[in-house]
Amino acid sequence: MLSIIVCSVNSSKLLKLKENIAWTIGNNIEYEIIVENNLTNPRPIAKVYNEAASRAKYPYLLFIHEDAGFISQNWFRLIEPKLKEKNCGIIGFAGSKVMFNVPGGWFMDPKWIVVNLNQSGEYCCVNSGESQPWNEVVAIDGYAMFLRREIWKESPFDEESLTGFHCYDIDFSLCIAKKYKNYVCGIVLTYHESRGNFDKTWLKETIKLYKNKWKGMLPMMSSDVFINDRKIKNFNERAYFRVIKRIGESSFIPLSFLWGYLKYPMTFRFMEHWVKILFMQTKAIGRIKLPLPLKQKEKQE
Repeated sequence: MLSIIVCSVNSSKLLKLKENIAWTIGNNIEYEIIVENNLTNPRPIAKVYNEAASRAKYPYLLFIHEDAGFISQNWFRLIEPKLKEKNCGIIGFAGSKVMFNVPGGWFMDPKWIVVNLNQSGEYCCVNSGESQPWNEVVAIDGYAMFLRREIWKESPFDEESLTGFHCYDIDFSLCIAKKYKNYVCGIVLTYHESRGNFDKTWLKETIKLYKNKWKGMLPMMSSDVFINDRKIKNFNERAYFRVIKRIGESSFIPLSFLWGYLKYPMTFRFMEHWVKILFMQTKAIGRIKLPLPLKQKEKQE
């Protein structure tokens, strides 16, 4: 008895997902697929998901992207018993056991990342798999999220704070993790065709949510992780650098974001990271395309 919720902008991908679910969910499973077409009249994903969930008729929900799907067969029979546990919050397939007190995604530190999925054709399994079927995390990647409908009712997506299409998954899973335990499932294999979009909009939304909401909640870690205050300071700096590195791989890092990084002590590790940041900025400047009139002027000279 599962209500599957999809925010759709691509009819061909939606059809592929529907066929995938029908083929893999298992026999004699009651389910419905609630599709919200968000192409003609785009709305924030928090609003779309809340509206769809309010119409769900079954006790379990699955929020899933239309470019995702399942590789394992009979997956709901494997997931349902865990969902029934009273302390179970969200079940996903990628996330982190720790969220440090810095603005960024769930990929802050590889030591605490938990992943079990096939992404863009590449299988990735970190701290998961059949030997670790249910690994507790605090932050979940939103491409596929299971939970009980009653838990969504307690903490629906924050429509006031989430006004776009980014950060909804981290915000939602952190709020749920304050009362329940979130898990990455290691016994069901899924796929996701996208690697995410960490553009300027993502950065802007992340910083806004951090300043207005997350800062008071972080750091947050799963019940099986303990980090003392001294080490948290070091990990905070490294997590901030990793976020900067992720941004710098594809675009220029805003000076306002770099300014926040300067608050950390001038340790050897900090200086090493700062040199790498300056190198990334130099490469980013080199990727900036000059306006056409200026290029023409250079050719004439």
